[in-house]
Amino acid sequence: MTLPLTYSAVARAARQSLERALEDGHTRLQVEIQTFRKTAAALATPLLPPLEGSVAAIFGTGNAGLGQIEWGEGPWTLLDSGIAMEYLDRIRWATMLVIDASSVEAGPMGTLWRVAGAKPIVMVNGWPEAPGVIGVGRGLETERTALREKLLVSFYIQAQRFQPVVIYRAYPGPWQLWSVVATPRLIHEQDQPFSPESFKRLTTKEPGVSLTEAAQAFWQGPRYFRVWEQD
Repeated sequence: MTLPLTYSAVARAARQSLERALEDGHTRLQVEIQTFRKTAAALATPLLPPLEGSVAAIFGTGNAGLGQIEWGEGPWTLLDSGIAMEYLDRIRWATMLVIDASSVEAGPMGTLWRVAGAKPIVMVNGWPEAPGVIGVGRGLETERTALREKLLVSFYIQAQRFQPVVIYRAYPGPWQLWSVVATPRLIHEQDQPFSPESFKRLTTKEPGVSLTEAAQAFWQGPRYFRVWEQD
């Protein structure tokens, strides 16, 4: 498994990993493409084809219009998280797609999961709280932990701002750390997500970025994502 270097390659890998996870029977899935250079709705677009049947797409309150702009008409119903529970039992849907899950409280998120039952839920860009740690809503840590324990991360890519390092996972492959100084170089891979402690230990000897690039990354994101503009 190699690190994808363009957005087209990332979108293709995300779609393929989601397809494989669904085929293997997983029903609580996370896809994380951690760049602010594209909207979460746009990042979810390549994931729509593998989702069979109608989709209930739930956005952070006030953001459902983004899906309408990005997706247009199709076999989906777009709902803001604040009103989703009022409509889910009135519409037909086979898969739940939750966009920017960290904007939803953990309690209501748990309710959505219970309502879904055996139907698949795909959470897109819950925002990582630490290397490899997915945000699954705000609120009590006990509720958030209970959700995380049921969640399979089918795709994850996060570039660091102050080191040319990328965390990458495409199901069913391992979690990987890549150096992107020049030609991508695999630093380490393992079966479990990286903890903040293991990430720090494994990247201690990796170079940092210059002050100029660190400042640029603050406004424009890490160098790894900036090359996507050419794609």
